[in-house]
Amino acid sequence: MAETKMNADTTTLLSSVAHQLATVKSGADGSKKRGNNVVTKISPIARLVDFLSRVGHGEATGEQMMVEALELRSDLLSRADLHGATVLKPDAKNTKEHDEEAQGSGGSTPPLEEQSWGYLFDLVGVDDDDALPEESRTAAPARPFSRSSSSPDEFLPVVSLHSLYQDQPPEVLAMLEESALNWHFDSFKFASLVNRPLAVLTAYYLDGRLGLIEALKIDPERFCRFLLQVDGGYAPSTPPHLKDLSDLSSLPQKYSAVYHNVVHAADVLHSLFAILVLGQVKDVLLLSDEELLAALVAAAVHDLQHPGVTNDFLISTGSELAVRYNDRSVLENHHVACAFTILSQSGCNWLHNSKVNNAKFRDILIDMVLATDMKRHTKLMSHFQVQIECSKEIEGGWAEIAKNSQRHKQLMLTYALKVADLGHMMHSSVVHCEWVAHLQAEFWRQGDKELKLNRVLGPMMDRNTTTSPGELAGAAPDLGHERGIPSTDSQIKVGFIDFVVEPCFSHFTKAFPGCQHVLIAMSTNRSFWKVRPTGLHLVRTSQTAE
Repeated sequence: MAETKMNADTTTLLSSVAHQLATVKSGADGSKKRGNNVVTKISPIARLVDFLSRVGHGEATGEQMMVEALELRSDLLSRADLHGATVLKPDAKNTKEHDEEAQGSGGSTPPLEEQSWGYLFDLVGVDDDDALPEESRTAAPARPFSRSSSSPDEFLPVVSLHSLYQDQPPEVLAMLEESALNWHFDSFKFASLVNRPLAVLTAYYLDGRLGLIEALKIDPERFCRFLLQVDGGYAPSTPPHLKDLSDLSSLPQKYSAVYHNVVHAADVLHSLFAILVLGQVKDVLLLSDEELLAALVAAAVHDLQHPGVTNDFLISTGSELAVRYNDRSVLENHHVACAFTILSQSGCNWLHNSKVNNAKFRDILIDMVLATDMKRHTKLMSHFQVQIECSKEIEGGWAEIAKNSQRHKQLMLTYALKVADLGHMMHSSVVHCEWVAHLQAEFWRQGDKELKLNRVLGPMMDRNTTTSPGELAGAAPDLGHERGIPSTDSQIKVGFIDFVVEPCFSHFTKAFPGCQHVLIAMSTNRSFWKVRPTGLHLVRTSQTAE
């Protein structure tokens, strides 16, 4: 009986391993190809081929076969470059159930090509040799789930949705609970303590706090797989051991996006959660469970696979992404497409057999993510202002509008994500300044690329001419080191706040008085940049000021 079970388990393992082998494209010389580049085949594949050959000839049997199959599977899971794409093309030979799921999730979105980080950088015009994440060249990533990888569903580690956020150290559990009760959230500290910050935070909010997974009859295992894939589709958080944040701009290409990375996604998710729940927007708009779910998932995926360069850079360099999306909201369209391509995988399609209206979910998510393009900012604000005036003339205000117009309700959600995307303005000045440093570093890295292409540098992109009136240094005992934060021209910061952030936040708080915190915190940070003298030192403590 035991031997029969062992043979069955071995057969399952071999099928899983064989499927993994099938996801790797091999050239005639046995090397793996990605785009126009060739990556030398690494040892696990050679070992796998040899093992399968010996099994076929009966040379590996019984317990020996089981042990070796387990070792091979573990080795393959630790090798990011053997996992294929961050977003995989669904297998055309999938079962009838997969076909039904694809139809249920929209089905109209064609799958993207297999996309590894290398393929993504081919699209945006970055040298692939530099762009390939370090995990793809080393034996075992430090994180239990490889960020640069994406696997078929049978190759994703089996982790229950509950355990994703419940099986955490006490400090992390305390941060999770506190984040759901407070506007302030130190996402940098959270990411330094958690392996999958975005997946953990999303699971906690949607399942642990709001109970949406059970209420909407969503398959928790598939939802967990989806979250792990999404989390892995972002560039990793920057190393917490950096002595000085000015080093951000010289990190290896693995850290392609030092601002638009997985920590930013988690931060925006928290900001939107605070707006909808703490700011009572969900109550004012009478949001249903599926609308609340769609909004928070939109926050989680809103910068998925961001390469760390702007739309203007992609368009002006004629990147493949810009060509694909006709120079219109290039990155935003890419983020949405990546999210739905992950969702189209059979093991990740949690919409299947759930209570969620697939078409409505898709419509809300697309609207919200595309609106994060700054080129749509003025038009969005104009529409929002019109709705504010209309609500004053209607008895019942926003609640009445939301009850009778789904389109107007989605406009409010879209605007809420726009505010959340600027969420670092809601934090303490120390955390806000750390985000500013990350954004400046990302600009400098783009400027370096523009210089190599002999192009005119955009505003804030030139590391040699950007004004640095002083250095902001903060002691960070929670991270065990000091992080010097390079400051840039304070007047530019104040101008951006005055012309972009303040009007955006002001209109929003007029519509939703429960969100006054966002305006108060923004004003505090504006005052900081307005009066900050050169050489000011701000001490960061474990309990930063609100």
